[in-house]
Amino acid sequence: MNQITPIAATLASLTLALASAYASAREVVDRSGYDPGCGVAVESDHERLTVRWPLENGEVGQVVLDLRDGKPLFESMAIAAKQREPFRPVLRDVDPVTFLVVGERRSPEGRPPEMSMFNVFFDSPASRPFQVHRSHLDLKQVRVMSHGHRATVALAGLTAGPFRDEWQITVYPGARLVHLEAVVSTRQERRAFLYDTGLASESSAANRLAWIDTEGKTREAEPGSTTEDRHLAVRHRTIVAATPGGAVACFPPPHQYFFPRDLTDNQQTVWYGRNHRGPSLRRLPGRQGERHHDRPDPAVLIR
Repeated sequence: MNQITPIAATLASLTLALASAYASAREVVDRSGYDPGCGVAVESDHERLTVRWPLENGEVGQVVLDLRDGKPLFESMAIAAKQREPFRPVLRDVDPVTFLVVGERRSPEGRPPEMSMFNVFFDSPASRPFQVHRSHLDLKQVRVMSHGHRATVALAGLTAGPFRDEWQITVYPGARLVHLEAVVSTRQERRAFLYDTGLASESSAANRLAWIDTEGKTREAEPGSTTEDRHLAVRHRTIVAATPGGAVACFPPPHQYFFPRDLTDNQQTVWYGRNHRGPSLRRLPGRQGERHHDRPDPAVLIR
């Protein structure tokens, strides 16, 4: 998905460029909010940041982040059977990606001006033009923070259309979860938005995908690098990617609220394949999924 552009340079300018990149990588890592007592170990060098934490039964989880421009952010997600044993990569060379569908909220005629337009129950932003934005990370700073028995890596420089801020990646000692969040905001007024988040790679990152359909049956697919975008109606909002090193399950956290609905439809919010969300500008009619669904940021379960 990312394009690689050849760069020619003299030996002297190339040396200076590399020295500058190394210096900036060292400077952007801020550990002032990190306490090693959280149970998560964090190491960094000129190009990478490595996070390790204990799993169950003596296993150790590891995420290696590549901080260089133009490289997939997740160099690897891996597991070691025990301390000091080699790590077995479960996933390699993938980028987190968020797609924002951004529209506009409007108040109906005759509504008192002091009432918020976000209280309009029957407003339909999907009936008006809207834009689709894919996220981009131009890394500015890396912060490592700990909160009790967990640690978060925040990577500033994330943008998606008019929204901007950072990726946050959180791990928890004793758990196989890697919690990925796109933490963004906008200064534009009256924005309505939907979002979905996933993992992207230059080539197929998985040999096989598996999910449970709405009838309770296990389904499988073997995606390739040319497999087009496909939306799935699944149970538990989960899809599992099998790789030579193990399996990765991608799913959103549980809802933290009770949402008022007369009925609930499966909007096929799980997806895989290339060209997700298609062109950058769309007009209605939009599909039903643009009208009634939400897509929280995913957690990744590695095995």
